[in-house]
Amino acid sequence: MGFYAAWPFFLCLAVLLALARLPLFAAADTPPSPRPDRVATLDGLRGFLALAVFFHHAAIYHRFLRDGAWVLPPSRFYALLGPVGVSVFFMITGYLFWSQMIGSLGRPAWLRLYVGRVFRIGPLYLVAVAGMLAFVLAGTGARLNVSPSQLAGEIGCWLALGFVVGPDVNGYPATSSVLAGVTWTLGYEWIFYLSLPVAALAARGRRAHLPFALAG
Repeated sequence: MGFYAAWPFFLCLAVLLALARLPLFAAADTPPSPRPDRVATLDGLRGFLALAVFFHHAAIYHRFLRDGAWVLPPSRFYALLGPVGVSVFFMITGYLFWSQMIGSLGRPAWLRLYVGRVFRIGPLYLVAVAGMLAFVLAGTGARLNVSPSQLAGEIGCWLALGFVVGPDVNGYPATSSVLAGVTWTLGYEWIFYLSLPVAALAARGRRAHLPFALAG
C-alpha cells in the first residue's frame, strides 16, 4: 500500500468525526455570532476541505523532506485533494460574497467589508510569516547573505498580506516551503475582493443583470 495509501485520510476523518461528538467539543456546534444569513452547513464543509488540503500539503512535504523536490505526490488521490479542496473553497467564497451583493442590491458597506477582510486574513498571516522569518534567520545562521535593501524588499513582499508572491528571503532556498507554499491562494483572493465593486453593478436590480449576462 505504501506511504501514499488513501486509508489514513479516511481513518483520520473518522477519528475527528468521532471526537467531534464528545461533550468537550459541544460548544463548537454553536456559531460564535449567529446571523440569519449564515449557512451553518458550509462551516462543516470547510472542515472537510481544510483536512483535504492539509493531507495534500503533508504528502508534498514528505517528498520534499525525502527528495528535496517540491512537486506533487505520485498518488493521484493526494495530488487532487489540494486543488479540489481549494477550488471548492473559492466557490464558497464566491457564493457567500455574491449573496451579500444581492442582499445589499450591489451597495454593501464597502469600508466595513474590506477592513473585515484585512483583519480576518492579516493577524494569523503575519504570525505565520513571523515564524517563517525566524526559521529563515536560524537556517541562514543569522548571516546577511544579500544587501540590506534587498532583504528589506524581500521581507516587505512577505508582509504584504499575499498581495504579491513572497520571494526567497536572505538567500534561503525555497523560503515558501517553510509555510508549505499555502500563501499562493491569497493573491487570487485579493483579486476577487478587488473585483467586487465591478461585480456589484450586476446586483443593482433586474435591469442591471442583462448587459452583464450578455457580456459573460
